[in-house]
Amino acid sequence: MVHKEELHWREEIIKTNHETIKELHQQTQQLKQQMMKFKKNYNQVCQERDELKNRSQSIQKIFDDYEKRIEKYQRIQAEKEKEFQSKQQGFLHHLKQKDNSISEINRIVNQQKSMISNLEETITGVRKEKDDLQTRLSSVADEKLTKGNPSITDLGDPNRPMKISEKYGELYDNEWTDAMEHTMEAKKYYPDLKWTEIEEIIIRHLHRLLK
Repeated sequence: MVHKEELHWREEIIKTNHETIKELHQQTQQLKQQMMKFKKNYNQVCQERDELKNRSQSIQKIFDDYEKRIEKYQRIQAEKEKEFQSKQQGFLHHLKQKDNSISEINRIVNQQKSMISNLEETITGVRKEKDDLQTRLSSVADEKLTKGNPSITDLGDPNRPMKISEKYGELYDNEWTDAMEHTMEAKKYYPDLKWTEIEEIIIRHLHRLLK
């Protein structure tokens, strides 16, 4: 009886151990799967880390390039600014010299204008004096020439023969021109006459007027 119970107990132990082993085996398989999954995640994380590292290196390289460009730009900018300041100082100095030259030229121009004004006043006075002398000389010469000499005409006489001839010539020219311009108006007073007859009448009137 005891032997039978012992066998039963051993079978129970074996069965329990078998289930325990089976359970442990399942747990082992689960752990293996978890380990594989963890390893896969680990590898992925490592890959992402390497990619981030490479990207970081690329970004650092780009950043270094930008820093070099900025330094180069700042150096060029400083050189340009220094050159600009130098040119600006030279320009201001040149401009100051130009201002001084312009001031000197204006002073000379004003001086020349003053001299010209004085010369013009002198010339005006000399011309006036010359005209007065010429007038006096002409009066004296005319008086000496015409005095006691009837063959010489007094040029200051408004009724001398030459002036009278000019007046009659102007009168003839003006009246004749006006008559020719008003020929058409004269025709209405002689509607039955021909052009030649009207012209003859006009010529007779002019002849009688200037006779």
